[in-house]
Amino acid sequence: MNKFSRVLASPILAVICLFTFAFAMAVATFIENDYGTATAWKLIYNAWWFELVMVGLGASFIMSIYKYKLWRKEKWALLTFHLAFIVILLGAGITRYASYGGIMRVREGASSNIIISDNNYLHIHLSNGKTTKTLKKKLEFSPISNNNFNIDSEFEGTPISISYKNFIADAVPQIENNSENGKPMIEMIVSAGNGRETVFLEKGEIEAIGAHQHKIGFDVEAEDVINITENDGNFKIQSPRNLSAFVMATETASTIKKDSLQDIQLRTLYRDGDASFVPLAYYPKGEIKIVSASEKPKDNDEQKDDALIVNVAVGDNKMEITLLYREGFLPTTHDVNFNDITVTLSYGAEPITTPFSIYLEDFQLERYPGSTSPSSYASEVKVIDGDKEIPHRIFMNNVLDYKGFRFFQASYDTDELGTVLAVNHDALGTNVTYIGYFLMMIGMFFTLFGKSSRFTLINKKLKTLKLKSTALVLLLLTFSNTVFSQNESQKPNINLELVKQLEVDNQHAELFWTFNGARSRWTYKTNEYACF
Repeated sequence: MNKFSRVLASPILAVICLFTFAFAMAVATFIENDYGTATAWKLIYNAWWFELVMVGLGASFIMSIYKYKLWRKEKWALLTFHLAFIVILLGAGITRYASYGGIMRVREGASSNIIISDNNYLHIHLSNGKTTKTLKKKLEFSPISNNNFNIDSEFEGTPISISYKNFIADAVPQIENNSENGKPMIEMIVSAGNGRETVFLEKGEIEAIGAHQHKIGFDVEAEDVINITENDGNFKIQSPRNLSAFVMATETASTIKKDSLQDIQLRTLYRDGDASFVPLAYYPKGEIKIVSASEKPKDNDEQKDDALIVNVAVGDNKMEITLLYREGFLPTTHDVNFNDITVTLSYGAEPITTPFSIYLEDFQLERYPGSTSPSSYASEVKVIDGDKEIPHRIFMNNVLDYKGFRFFQASYDTDELGTVLAVNHDALGTNVTYIGYFLMMIGMFFTLFGKSSRFTLINKKLKTLKLKSTALVLLLLTFSNTVFSQNESQKPNINLELVKQLEVDNQHAELFWTFNGARSRWTYKTNEYACF
């Protein structure tokens, strides 16, 4: 075994890898709690050094098998235990590089075969009307990491470059007035059954709101559009339909006749069928800036848009583009024209098509008594695969497994008429990992309780030692009884004649007492001690 092999087989390498792994998992837990799951994946789980730790751990197990010759018959339990870790690491690698997943949104009475991927990609489509080219790059962003990237390419001999400018979590638009590059615009609040939204209309723009696409424009020339015009700070409105108006300051109501040009005031509520809007403010030289609505990085709300700002350079032409995206939804595209080249950009998830469809028959939601908080929710679905229809109920602890896909109940739409299913496709990685767990269970059992295991040998030694101790105790007890019996047999037989033989006469005893008393007094006077 060479020096490199000895290093790989060293227990120190395994300890270092295990300690690094445990420390990384602990740090990732705190990062995920403070900055979100995406940041933890970007900084820890998807890092190259985390992969290196896993590779080092696997190499250490393999070289330990070689170093200690665990393939021998008497060590098969330890071999199984080591192989279990190697198989688990192999399963993790398959999951990391071959699996994919995301979410599927299905409305009641509808079906879907589209998975919205977990991973986000920057898609770049180049076209000049005759030739097209597509670029794609997987990207993840975090408010506490280095997000820089640069994509360089060429199209029909023209150099193309897309680079990172900024990332804004919970992006909301904000007007900067009197900007050098500002344009006239109106800030409006619109509502069409999906809550309130803020809309900024530049002069010459049209905004369609609501399910019926009510069109509102600012100083435009178009048909079937509610048109607002401005002249020296005075505003007029013209509508192809009658509008109801309500002045909030004076609480007075009125009607705007169709096809008539009438003066209006800001902060007045106008209603057109199921859509309503309120012009709030006018900015003569306004410019829309994207700012973050979250006070802290960990407050990133998945229900709000994030913004990616990139610099696009086509030849000598440069432009700054803002791309909005939201987790769990497919991205919108943004077209930019550079002379004869059109650049289409989008950032976010990408669609994954399944070979079958999921039909949602009914979404069921239960709440705690006296509360609006959901206690449980479930989806009654059917798997439609050609002519086959397979009913299934998906809820918290009951998943749907079909053709390598696993569907979990994850969430639901806010109107409670649709379900959100988490989807995972990792049949191979999951099965390999389960095999590793099974091998670990067998290896651990026989390592602890097998005939040739260390614990069994120690147990045998303890039993032998216990027998020896018992024999020694019995031997000592037998010896003690023998000695005691001998002592009992050697005791003198005391009788009256023996006592008379040992009797001291009175005169001799009195002499002894006189001598002893004198000696005791001498000892006391000389501070010495003597005992007779």
